[in-house]
Amino acid sequence: MVIELLVKPEDAERKPYLMIGLGIIFATFAVLSVSALNLANPGVLIVAMASIIAIPFVYGLFSYEESTYENDKFLGSNTLARHFPIIVVLAGLFFGLIIGFTAWNLILPPEQAKAMFGAQLSELSAINSNFAGQFTAFTGHAVNLGSTQTEVFENLFVHNFQVLVLIILFSLIYGAGAVLILAWNASVIAVFLAGIARQFVLRTPGEYALWTGLGNGFLGILPHGTFELLSYCIGAIAGGVLSRAIVTKQFEKKTFPLILHDIAKLIAWAIILLAIGAVIETTAIMP
Repeated sequence: MVIELLVKPEDAERKPYLMIGLGIIFATFAVLSVSALNLANPGVLIVAMASIIAIPFVYGLFSYEESTYENDKFLGSNTLARHFPIIVVLAGLFFGLIIGFTAWNLILPPEQAKAMFGAQLSELSAINSNFAGQFTAFTGHAVNLGSTQTEVFENLFVHNFQVLVLIILFSLIYGAGAVLILAWNASVIAVFLAGIARQFVLRTPGEYALWTGLGNGFLGILPHGTFELLSYCIGAIAGGVLSRAIVTKQFEKKTFPLILHDIAKLIAWAIILLAIGAVIETTAIMP
């Protein structure tokens, strides 16, 4: 395909900010394509379309990373030095998708935006209204108002851990299939941010109301969301590297123990980052 070839893997690792632009292009292409097709369930199709475009690039990124194993260190870690660039690249792609989906949520007329992102709105609606007597975290599950901090932490961590496991499995089975889950999360966050922005415009109309709303929504999820995003990106890398190693029969080579060592450390770091994110979110919910 042509679109994913706009940025080569080696260019993306040297200039990860390019991935933000590529993510916006992927999101824009997905929205315009699904809008032109006028099919049922457009919210799901938008995510699928963006993922289909992104998967070849991400798979190529895994292949490129496999060929660049070196003994450099970053923050004293060989594993981090080998994989940190791709983590930044995936994070850039994720932010680009969020920006693209958010922009189209705001550009489209409200009724059309609701129709295009109906699946995401249903998800947010379920999160916000289906749990009587409970506080619902943006992570997608409810927290009893009478819960202790430990119970809230466990609730948040278990949910996020389930997402992490899915990402690793998707990446392992489908190569770069974790992009589908990342794209879905990006689209849900985009609808959330656009909704917050519209509420600000309605409540306090003014020149900067839209930007204030976007900033407020973004800052609300940034502290814990940063650690969750890093964890999910690391999980995607761990599954993708293992998938690529199996496909290319790396287990027959001397580098395979090093690959397994890196995968184990990456998964461990992903779990640690999830725990940190859950602690931050727990503190925000129950200070």
